[in-house]
Amino acid sequence: MLSEQNCDRRRLFKNPLPGAPADSSTDCRRTGTRLPAIYSPAFKLAAVMSFVPINPKPFLADLNGKPVIVKLKWGMEYKGILVAVDGYMNLKLQDTEEYIDGVNTGALGEVLIRCNNVLYLRGADTAPAEPAEDVAMDEA
Repeated sequence: MLSEQNCDRRRLFKNPLPGAPADSSTDCRRTGTRLPAIYSPAFKLAAVMSFVPINPKPFLADLNGKPVIVKLKWGMEYKGILVAVDGYMNLKLQDTEEYIDGVNTGALGEVLIRCNNVLYLRGADTAPAEPAEDVAMDEA
C-alpha cells in the first residue's frame, strides 16, 4: 500500500524541467529511498543558473525622476520621465513620447499608465542587451 502511494507521488514529479532527462528515481518499479526527479542534478543546476529577481518597489523608487521606457502588453512603448508610482504600481510619466513598432508617433506630455497594462519598465539610459555575434570556431 505504501509503495503504491509513493509510486503515485513520484509520477507527479516526472520530468520537472522541459528537456531534463528522465531520472531513474522517478521509475515506479524501483523501490527504496530515492528522491523524486525534482531533486535531480538537472533541477539543481537550473535553480543555480536562474537569474536573481529584483524587488520592484526599490527599483521603481530608484527610477523616480529619471527617464524610463515602459512597454505595454499591446506593443506600444512610452518614453518619458517617471514622476510617480503608487502602491498598485500605476505609473505617471512626464514629457512622454509614444513609439509604435519603433516609430515615434508624437509627443503626449503627461501620461498615466494603469499597472495591469505594463509588460516591462526599464531605465531609458540602459541599452537593451544585444545578442553576441557568431564567431567561427577554429578546428583543432
